[in-house]
Amino acid sequence: MNQFNFLKKYSKFEILQFISSLQALSENSAHFLRLSVLQKNAMLKCNGNKHLNIYDISKEIERHYAFDVKTDPQEFMFIELVHTPRGSYKVFTGSLSNQQYNLTRLFHIAKVTNFNSRLLNIVYLLLDISDQLATKLEYARYEAGNKESKKIYYPNYKEYTQLTKSLLLTKNELFYLLEKHKLNLNDIEGIVYKELENKKKLKECSQDNNLIDYFPLFKINSDYLILQPSSLLCCAFVKCITILANEMGEEKLKKNIFNIQLRKLPILLKMVSDTI
Repeated sequence: MNQFNFLKKYSKFEILQFISSLQALSENSAHFLRLSVLQKNAMLKCNGNKHLNIYDISKEIERHYAFDVKTDPQEFMFIELVHTPRGSYKVFTGSLSNQQYNLTRLFHIAKVTNFNSRLLNIVYLLLDISDQLATKLEYARYEAGNKESKKIYYPNYKEYTQLTKSLLLTKNELFYLLEKHKLNLNDIEGIVYKELENKKKLKECSQDNNLIDYFPLFKINSDYLILQPSSLLCCAFVKCITILANEMGEEKLKKNIFNIQLRKLPILLKMVSDTI
């Protein structure tokens, strides 16, 4: 019997919302990968209409879901910063090693090459959503995760209510952000998860390569659920490097990335020598 069959009877939206809320808790930083796999299977399996009771589903997950990796790859910091010419944004790192630093470097390349920053508005939108989510959940600019955690932490009803409210981007909130970043609804089509189009690809994804990483939003009526907080960072990085490569050309982009690393080499060498 498939260990995820217990998910079938539940409302897909409610299960996805519950798993997303678990991922938004710093207490669960050590369980990012297992929650990501659970979310992937919820997207594939759920087709019922049973309403979710957070205490019952917590027990079911513990009873049925056996994960074959003892420890998840993870960042030490749960909340990090991406620095851009328009300011710094709080991001959820998940298991994305150094992605926040890589994205900061790409913004630096865009700045020193006088790249048209308006072409990166979709990237700024993703970072803004991430930053606002972190602020709603009262995370500071740098927050450590709980890498020693042995079990998934499940929120109480008060915590869960706050989480679900924060993770749902309302129509009015979205329109405000679209106007702020000079975008329209058509511009976000590429960051919204579409079930029918992506079902086959999602099934074929490996354990450590979840398609949801690249589509952080899931439309529910006129609102949008943030499927996975760290996917906002992942999607922002992919969008940024794709836009820069398409506009600048891959060779020019590679050259600029190499030049930045080269300029940092003396600083890195000094840091190493100071620690020996």
